[in-house]
Parts: sequence; C-alpha cells; structure tokens
Amino acid sequence: MRVLGSWTWSGPHSIIEIEQAEHGDVIARILGARAWASLPAAVQFRFSRITPALYCGRTRTHLSAIGKLFAWSLFPLGAPLPVLTGASEALVEVSVRDGGMSWTRSYRGPFGLTFEVRSIKRPSQDGRLLECCAGGWTMLLDVLAEDGVLVFRSRQFYWRFGPISIPIPLLATPGVAEVRHTDIGRGQFRFTLTFDHPLFGRTVLQDGVFEDPEDSRGGAEPRSRNKVSHKETKERRTDGARNALAFLSIGSAPSARIPSSFLRFFVALCETLLSASPRLRVKHSSMPQPRGMRSL
Repeated sequence: MRVLGSWTWSGPHSIIEIEQAEHGDVIARILGARAWASLPAAVQFRFSRITPALYCGRTRTHLSAIGKLFAWSLFPLGAPLPVLTGASEALVEVSVRDGGMSWTRSYRGPFGLTFEVRSIKRPSQDGRLLECCAGGWTMLLDVLAEDGVLVFRSRQFYWRFGPISIPIPLLATPGVAEVRHTDIGRGQFRFTLTFDHPLFGRTVLQDGVFEDPEDSRGGAEPRSRNKVSHKETKERRTDGARNALAFLSIGSAPSARIPSSFLRFFVALCETLLSASPRLRVKHSSMPQPRGMRSL
C-alpha cells in the first residue's frame, strides 16, 4: 500500500490540527515571530481568532477571456473560481472547521441568489499552507508579510481525491495566485485576489473592502446594519432561490427542490446576460453596505 501511495501521491500532506480549536496560531507559526509581529494588530486578530466571524463588504471582479474559460470550465467541478464579474455584495464566513480555517465567500448575484467559493486552509508538512477547495483543487501556498500586508502566494497546484494527489502544471492553471490582506484602519480591510498566467497575463482580478464584525472593533460604535447572523444569511439565500423560481415559473409546489448546481449556474448565466445591458442591472439593498464602498 505504501508503494502504491508513493506512485499516486505528490506534494506534502496537510496537517489536521484538532487542537486548533483551542488556539489559532497557525499563520503566526508559519510566518515566524518577526514577520508576524510586523503585521498590524487587527490583521493578527483576524487570523488568530477561533470564534466564527462574518465579514460583509463589496467586491469588484474582472475575468479575462482566459480567466472566464477557466472559471466556467471548473464551475461544475467544485467552482473554485468566481464566475460573477463586476461589482457584487459579498459576505465572508470564517470559522475553525475540520482541523483548519474554513473560508466561505458568498457573492450576491441577480434575483438575490448567491455564488459561493469554499476553501479550508491547513498547515502542510513542509511548514507552508495548503488551501483545499471544493472539487479536490488544492494550492500549496507561501505565506509572507510584506510592508504590513499579509500575502498568500501559490507555489504549486494539485488535484486531490482520497489517496490520489496529482500535480497540475502552471500552464494548465489560471496562473500564480496571490491574495493580499491589507488593513486600512477604521475596522476595515482590503482583500485582493489575482491570478497571473505566464503566457496570458492577468486572468483573474478581484478587489474588495470588508468590515470587521462588531466584536473585533473593541467597542466601536454599533452599526445595526452590520449585524448579520449565519441564520439570516441562510434565510437570504433561501429567499433569493424562491425569487428565482418564481421568475422562472419552475416548481409550482412550495416543496419543489432545484439542485444547487442548477441555481449556481443560473446565477452566473443571469449575471452575464444582465451585464450586457446596464439598464437591466438589478440592485439589492438587503445586504449590509459597508462604509467607503462607493469608490469601488
């Protein structure tokens, strides 16, 4: 079995740390004490907390032609890349789960539907970080601190399923991935995601500003519009799905169920159609509107 595993497995294994439920120092340990100390206190808190957090904000996403090809090709295979372009309301749910840090990024699309990108970050055996996305898509990441900015940069891509781990050449991916987490003060941070292909240049660009939940602002002035619970988030997704079903006249019975993959496909399709005509854009006001986002 070990011989077979050496033939079917490539790259470092992830370390599932059950004890992380009691502390959140994974990023600090990977960076090292000096680099970790160079980060703002707000960044340190966000990446060391163990209680669930919900960050709301707005993002703007751009996909090149090659980026769209990758995004749509991978859509039915776990959807690791965003398919909604333009400005979107967004929620990021962070929690400790399955021995790692779980990230769920939800983007509000037409008719109140949401598109989600899910991943779990776990330390690897070689002292770096593995980000495991739905569908088995995995990135080996370098973690850096650059001028007070926390940076995650991909080093190698894998497709993993059970005992199988297959390396993916860089040319067969959207490119080198880089995530930059920049604290901008006043309980806000900027999230920037890019993919740069060695032949086709920048394929994916996503930039957004998010607000900390109130428990992270140390008694800052309360904003009721930012109080969004996990239950409310699920209710919003359900309401959006019902609106879409009513629009399509699908499922006359209240108990009718539509596969989630269809709903996710419908979101992206509608976004593409609506983006062709600015007059047809649908605006939603139910998601929290963070401060300072009109410039995005």
